[in-house]
Amino acid sequence: MQSHRDSDHGSVDKLLEREAFLKRLRERADEMVERKLSVITGGDEDEKVVREWRHGDVNVRQFPDDEQSILRISVGGSRDPVQLAYCVYRGSHGKCVKLLRRVLEAMENAGR
Repeated sequence: MQSHRDSDHGSVDKLLEREAFLKRLRERADEMVERKLSVITGGDEDEKVVREWRHGDVNVRQFPDDEQSILRISVGGSRDPVQLAYCVYRGSHGKCVKLLRRVLEAMENAGR
């Protein structure tokens, strides 16, 4: 009697790939925090989040306005081996949405 199927190995490989991906992502994030490279977008240690919510697989976080009222938006995501997406922004919610729509239109037109 078999204790497992050959297809079980694929899920173990995927799990290991996912763990390695997340470990490296954490290392990179920790390094950015240590070097203070994420303060403008991701917030300072003492900075309070204005709003935070999740929509589907997207985590959204709003930080206080930029000192010069510059709209700042950081978006990222991955599908393999981990499905994740995030959007962190500073500035008026409505103005950031309008800016993202302009950016999407520019990307969709890709140099036309």
